[in-house]
Amino acid sequence: MAEGLYFILKRKTHSETKTPCVFSISKKTFKTAVLRNKIKRQIRSILRKTKKEREVFCVIPKKEIIGAKFKETEKDLINLL
Repeated sequence: MAEGLYFILKRKTHSETKTPCVFSISKKTFKTAVLRNKIKRQIRSILRKTKKEREVFCVIPKKEIIGAKFKETEKDLINLL
């Protein structure tokens, strides 16, 4: 498990899964679907830019991401990967 300023990254041991990344975005923390979808789009965009061979992992955004700029969140997630 790795923890950054905006994300928590948990490595998974399931090698049988077809998806390389799983998002866990809480309704309790991020109230509106618009905000949850925005965060998912940003995470997908960052992962597309960094096309490396990775393990299967779970990305959990923290509530601090709400007011953050995209470049800051991108830098944080890339450092965790």
